Amino acid sequence: MRNGNGSILLKVSGFVMAGLGVCAFGLGVLILCVSGNAGEGSGAGYLAGLVSGAVPFVILMVLAVILIGVGLMGIKNWNNPAMATQCATAGGIVLGLFALQTLNLIVSGGGYTMFATGLLLPVFYILGAMRLKGAGNQL
Repeated sequence: MRNGNGSILLKVSGFVMAGLGVCAFGLGVLILCVSGNAGEGSGAGYLAGLVSGAVPFVILMVLAVILIGVGLMGIKNWNNPAMATQCATAGGIVLGLFALQTLNLIVSGGGYTMFATGLLLPVFYILGAMRLKGAGNQL
């Protein structure tokens, strides 16, 4: 999966990560637009519902922006062994955020599907960064 001194796995997972980030950001904007009637209602039950709905939304938007940034970092540095450690660290941050979002989905009654699919992409990204680091050590 290496091309010269680069890691194709890092580049491909970076493209997928950035694409998913753009899709997630678009979904977040769509959710924000659709929930325009959120101001209707009153009382403690309404406030609790608003807060419980806002937390996953904020996590989604933060994760989307980070996915775009980390994906672009992988695309840009797929053949730069000096940036392999930073890419692996960024992948670890994304992995942690995906785990947090998955835990939130599980606690709120969502499915376990995101656990498998959501955690695989950052793992591939980190593997690509480690392969790139290994390629840099061989030079």
